[in-house]
Amino acid sequence: MIWAAIVLSVVIKVVATQECANGHWEDCGTACPHTCESRTHPNELCPAVCVAGCVCDTGYVLHNGECIHKNDCPACPANSHWSECGSMCPQICGEIQGVCAALCVPACVCDDGYVQHYGACINPERCPGGI
Repeated sequence: MIWAAIVLSVVIKVVATQECANGHWEDCGTACPHTCESRTHPNELCPAVCVAGCVCDTGYVLHNGECIHKNDCPACPANSHWSECGSMCPQICGEIQGVCAALCVPACVCDDGYVQHYGACINPERCPGGI
């Protein structure tokens, strides 16, 4: 039984390693990988826990479950722009703006006069039920 568990563990690791295009396997990787949404800085609020899995190689970021070159990340949606210091609590349609930590997070942010609605930035007048 122990032999079977060891063999299964090795097989799983080999298969996972082979599926890490533009990345590599780590038994103790980060819980907060670099993504297109966090292009240049790691998540500073990331818990210090080990997560086994694929980690993107230098110059690559995670996007839709794959490691892509950071220059291939999609552009920000219409009516938004990239900011190295976006809000952790952007204004969202239908949500009351509460207390928010004044921390910078690199992200696409809505242009002035627009609010987030399901990943898009729209005029607040178009929010279902108001802001």
